[in-house]
Amino acid sequence: MKIKGACMLMLLGASLIGCGDGVPAHPDSPSQDAIAAAANLAGTNASAINKLELGKPDREHPSRYPVVADTTDAGKVQRFMAWMGAVAWENAEVSMSRPPDMKIVGTNMDAGVRETFALWLSPDGRTYEIVVEGRGLYGRMSKRDSGSLREWIESSLS
Repeated sequence: MKIKGACMLMLLGASLIGCGDGVPAHPDSPSQDAIAAAANLAGTNASAINKLELGKPDREHPSRYPVVADTTDAGKVQRFMAWMGAVAWENAEVSMSRPPDMKIVGTNMDAGVRETFALWLSPDGRTYEIVVEGRGLYGRMSKRDSGSLREWIESSLS
């Protein structure tokens, strides 16, 4: 399992570097190979998702996550899906001790595709744990990717 995950991570890394077209990919613009890897790893049709919505808990109703920001920028959507592709997903139903810190919903407004990613920031603030709601997928992002995602959320979606 670890070897398979390492191989997939190397494949994703090679895709992000931009092999195949001779032009290095910008780190915020993953290649189509990286997007395909994200789709396979997360079990999500990443190429179909064209909108992201960031929801944060309502203070009066913590189980509700009203949308506080959204984007339809293709590069931003693809970047988020590439991060999801780098997560080592496990098929597991998990029960967290508290509600998610935020939810990011990826949709395709034309095809009716909808994926909800519930995110918990670890107590030390260094990593995100993620559940793909309704799919039984759980994963933990690396410290590096978690830091990049946090910065991206603050600059792109907030």
